[in-house]
Amino acid sequence: MDKAFCKDFVKEFFRAMSYELKAGREITVVGFGKFKTDTVPEHEYHTPDGRRGVCKTKLKAKFYAGEKLKDFLEDKIDEM
Repeated sequence: MDKAFCKDFVKEFFRAMSYELKAGREITVVGFGKFKTDTVPEHEYHTPDGRRGVCKTKLKAKFYAGEKLKDFLEDKIDEM
């Protein structure tokens, strides 16, 4: 594989992941982990200097490491 092909593949992979997460779907990469979205409800905030405001409802992405990745990071296994 050449460098251009790899670059395009990675770009397309992350683009597809982004659209799946935006649609609220979960993505599992076996042995690596899971990506999910979570909805943060609208809420008020207060700053230390007394300002107030409202944060609108939004999506946030979360990553949960898989067992194999956790084991690798904790030096329980030598390679992924």
